[in-house]
Amino acid sequence: NINLAKELGATVVQLEGTDVAEALARFARERNITHAVFGRTRMPAWRERLAGSVLDRFMRLVPEIDVVVVGTSRDASEGAS
Repeated sequence: NINLAKELGATVVQLEGTDVAEALARFARERNITHAVFGRTRMPAWRERLAGSVLDRFMRLVPEIDVVVVGTSRDASEGAS
């Protein structure tokens, strides 16, 4: 929710690239970011295992960054089945 993030004082940026994890890792390195927050995926576990996870790749690319993963509400996750 970009508008909420702006209202709460976040700096919102738009990154470009063909590899999401690599673009995020490059941005984090360039800005000396030490902590990152990700939302839990709504992708089914079997599909995430087959396709790979942006979060897993990000953590491998920048192991020095502390990562927090926030969940979704039970209602939202049940609707994504």
